[in-house]
Amino acid sequence: YLEVLVAESLSPCSDTSAPPWGSVQNVTFNGIEFLEQTGSEGGVGHLHEWTSYSTQKGNACITLRFMLHSLNLGNYATPPPAFNREAETAVFTQIMNTFGWLP
Repeated sequence: YLEVLVAESLSPCSDTSAPPWGSVQNVTFNGIEFLEQTGSEGGVGHLHEWTSYSTQKGNACITLRFMLHSLNLGNYATPPPAFNREAETAVFTQIMNTFGWLP
């Protein structure tokens, strides 16, 4: 799923709900610089992976947080379809490439 978060006067502009582990780097989409934060956490056969992109416009910090939830298929007698991480995360770049400021 995708969450869109907006906070005022947040410095530095970042996903404040992100755990302190994971990677952080600057990326650019459509000429707009974003702080990209990634990470994962799991438990009891579940894995949650997130990628957040944060940027500032005026006083607003805008964060787009993508969350993926997958399961350990070995936990099921009849497992659900396998999770294709590459296909599921490809949409992140597609969505981010549509981000832009309205005039």
